[in-house]
Amino acid sequence: MIALFQKYAFLIKAFVWVLPFFLLHYVLFAFGPFKEDYANFVFPIPIVYLLFWVFTKTILIALDYVSKKSMAQVGYLFLFLTTFKAILVYVIFLEIINDQHELEKNSLIFIFLVFLAIETIFTTQILNKKQ
Repeated sequence: MIALFQKYAFLIKAFVWVLPFFLLHYVLFAFGPFKEDYANFVFPIPIVYLLFWVFTKTILIALDYVSKKSMAQVGYLFLFLTTFKAILVYVIFLEIINDQHELEKNSLIFIFLVFLAIETIFTTQILNKKQ
């Protein structure tokens, strides 16, 4: 159990980094000044965060696995998976992107950038660890 915890400690660290953003974002929209606008959102904020967490977790696990096999491929895999994620996000959230509801678009962009930053930080750590 401890070995499994140590093996995937980076996922726990990533979750801890995301949690404050999620809590602040959710409280601000569900109970704060944007409460009325949030009622009209197509996708609730927890669902969007959960979807992005699944994407990020998959990317980080894949990068960790590839880093043990071929360090030279980590950067390329990161670029490929991030591009693939962006395309999936576009397809999944097309309704939001084409809608005139700017607050929900901005919320989606914020969530995308938070998770992109976390993926980038962890990729950088993986690349620096092996040098």
